[in-house]
Amino acid sequence: MVALVSLLLSAGYVLPAPPLPAALRRGVGPTMQVEAPPRPPPPTAVDRGEGGGGDSDEYLRLLNPAEQAELIEDWTARSRVYRMSNDDEVVGQHTTALETLAQMAAWDDGNKAAQAAGVDAPKRVALGLFAPGQVCALATAELSQDTGLVVHGLVVNPGELSVRDSTAALRLLHGLRSLAEAISVPLTAGPLKEVNGGRYWLAHSLLHRDDGEGDWPECEGLGYPTE
Repeated sequence: MVALVSLLLSAGYVLPAPPLPAALRRGVGPTMQVEAPPRPPPPTAVDRGEGGGGDSDEYLRLLNPAEQAELIEDWTARSRVYRMSNDDEVVGQHTTALETLAQMAAWDDGNKAAQAAGVDAPKRVALGLFAPGQVCALATAELSQDTGLVVHGLVVNPGELSVRDSTAALRLLHGLRSLAEAISVPLTAGPLKEVNGGRYWLAHSLLHRDDGEGDWPECEGLGYPTE
C-alpha cells in the first residue's frame, strides 16, 4: 500500500486539503505583526500541476527532489533577508527557519544512501501545502508500512512566518493527518519536538486533542486555544 501511494504521489497525485475545524482557525501559536523588512527576492515558481478541488483551493502534493531543492533555496534566500529586521523576534523566527531549511536540504540524501546500500528503509518524502501561486508550508517525512507517516521537519513560507494568526502550519499538519487516514497508516510527529521550539509538535497535539492522541496538557500556556 505504501509503495503504491509513493508511486501515485511521485506521479503527481494530489490530496485536496480539508478545511480546518472552526475551533482551530485562530492560529498555531503566539505571533506578532512587525514592520516589513527589506523586500525579499521574488519567490521561485514551482509547478503545482493539476489538482485541488473541493471547497478549498489548497492541496497537498509531493515535491520531487529538484522542486524541493529549488524551493528550499528560494526560502533560504528570503529568510536571510527577513532576518535583517531590527525586530529580535523576527530575527529569531527566521534564524530557526534557516536551521530547519538547512536540515531539509539534505533530506533526500537518505534515499540515495539507502538505495546505494541496497537497504529497505522508509521512503523520505517532502510534502508541500499548495495554494494558487504559492507554497504555504513544507514538511519532510518518512513513509513506511511499519512506522506509518513520521513527520520530521516543518517550515512555513517566509512571507507568512511572522504574520499574526497564521494557520499555515496547522493547515499543513491537518492535511498530513488526512493523508495518513486516506492511506490507512498512523501519523506521528515526535521528531517535531526538536523543530521550532516544539511549537509544531504542540500544534500536532492540538489537532489530536479530540481523539485522545498527543500530549495536550503541555500545549497550555503557549498561546494555543484550550476551549
